Amino acid sequence: LQLATLLSLFISVSAWGFGPQSIFDQDGQRLPDREVNSGRVAWELLSIRQHGEFGAMGLLSAGFFGGGCSATLIDNGGPDQSPAYIVTNGHCLMNGYPQPGEFIVDRAPARGMSFTARYFRDAGGERETIQVARVEYATMTGTDMALMRLAATRGEVARRGLRGFPIARHAPALGEAVVNVGIPQSGVRDRYLRRSRCEILEQVDLEEGGWEFTGSFRNKCSVVGGSSGSSLVSSASGEVVALINTGVSDSTPTPCRTNHPCEVTKGGSRSSRPEFNYAQRVHELASCFDGQGVFRINDPQCRLQR
Repeated sequence: LQLATLLSLFISVSAWGFGPQSIFDQDGQRLPDREVNSGRVAWELLSIRQHGEFGAMGLLSAGFFGGGCSATLIDNGGPDQSPAYIVTNGHCLMNGYPQPGEFIVDRAPARGMSFTARYFRDAGGERETIQVARVEYATMTGTDMALMRLAATRGEVARRGLRGFPIARHAPALGEAVVNVGIPQSGVRDRYLRRSRCEILEQVDLEEGGWEFTGSFRNKCSVVGGSSGSSLVSSASGEVVALINTGVSDSTPTPCRTNHPCEVTKGGSRSSRPEFNYAQRVHELASCFDGQGVFRINDPQCRLQR
């Protein structure tokens, strides 16, 4: 029992226990996972000098376990003294996954959890690490999303030169062009911010290891473990429209298990679609900040499930 508990803990904090795992070439054709370091993968390693506008994207990690997820500093409005927040996946808590039907509100983060912005390969001392103060909200029911409050204010992060991305108030349109910026890690040699371009494809319902994600967005951005929690940003508006969370891994042959999500039709039939990755909706979050930029889960206007 103790060994099983330790194994479960390790999986929950590893960037590769749950997450996306499909890479594509420039023509949108899926590549085998073993080609993750080949030049055929449709993504690019970013530089702070050329891509500084993505400095609000970074690494979410905890303690000595390493690995981690990707996260995005958001623009929640409000004055300088209002809190600074990041958004990521609910499965990125690193101290256990939210159970099906569970909605976590106002919980302490994993020990040593921090967010490192400007996680560019050439950033060096220009990276900014900020501790996570609180998990404001997290769930893996319906969507896969977590909002975390940093131990800093909007004014403090702004003085460090960081500018957050706004959360879209509406779901993205079919065919909308997006960019994914995150830190793919599983099997990757250079584990820094990368950008992949794709578009929003059809919405489908997913089942994965006991969790159900409704209205998931198919996409063909190249992502692997570590990209979990990274944003899809609209090329037109610059808003966060969805969060990457899962895809089919070559190493998980059994459909509907963790790392091998199934699409589920209204009639209940299930199918595996390894030619897609999936992203989860996030637009309900935009309704949950007051005029001071403070997250208010109990506000009548807040559309998050709880």
